[in-house]
Amino acid sequence: MPLTLSFFHLLLALLPAFATPTPLSLQWAICDSSPSTVLRKLSYPPTLTPHKLQNITYFDLSPPRYTAQGLALRTKLHKHVPISMVKARFADELDDVPDGPKCKWDRYGNQSWFTCGVSSPLEEGKALWSAEQVAFAERYSSTPVRWDRLVPYGPFLDPKWKIRIMGRKAVFDSVEAEIAGRVVHLMEVEVKVKEKEVGKEGGLYEAITRVLVEARVMICRPEQLPKTLRLFQALQRGGRGGEEGFGEDKQWPLEWE
Repeated sequence: MPLTLSFFHLLLALLPAFATPTPLSLQWAICDSSPSTVLRKLSYPPTLTPHKLQNITYFDLSPPRYTAQGLALRTKLHKHVPISMVKARFADELDDVPDGPKCKWDRYGNQSWFTCGVSSPLEEGKALWSAEQVAFAERYSSTPVRWDRLVPYGPFLDPKWKIRIMGRKAVFDSVEAEIAGRVVHLMEVEVKVKEKEVGKEGGLYEAITRVLVEARVMICRPEQLPKTLRLFQALQRGGRGGEEGFGEDKQWPLEWE
């Protein structure tokens, strides 16, 4: 018995060393004029059919508050099932996340965010946000959420294409929002990092960035931001160009530093 108990405790002590790394996605915010332009630059047919075509609706106050604070509320289709999603963004990894939320790291440029989200199927006659989602948001929001004051932004079309970059699977998507009479394409490229590559992803990020730059893909400069943040910034600017590169002045790729 003492030997068995000792071995059991040894296994418990070793578990963290063999724990599965938190999933990591490498992301690039793209500021080209349209998805067809990006597809052409990456040697795909400009008319390539998306593998997924869905609508996405964001929710916030009017004027928006929560998105800028790191709390994202939305509805969309997931595997053909309508769902609501509550996501929170953090600068550091959390060690007190309850069971239920799914978490991962997202890297944009030189900045990484730890994001956790709770999804819930949408059912007729039921509330838009589940009790678990409300509890999650209330736990991590920096300010109380006024659920009764939320307004929809959208729905916006969100096509997704499966592509390959450097032989690796990637997803290219574009939230298409009409703002002040013009269509703004909020585009991203995402590459998921394999478990064995976590902690060594810096070289991969630089290598894929070089491929995009050499293909003349317009990486948003000077700052890389998630498309949800860029959407609400564009809404506040009325669709005008800004530092993320919505206009023609700051879209051209710079030499990789």
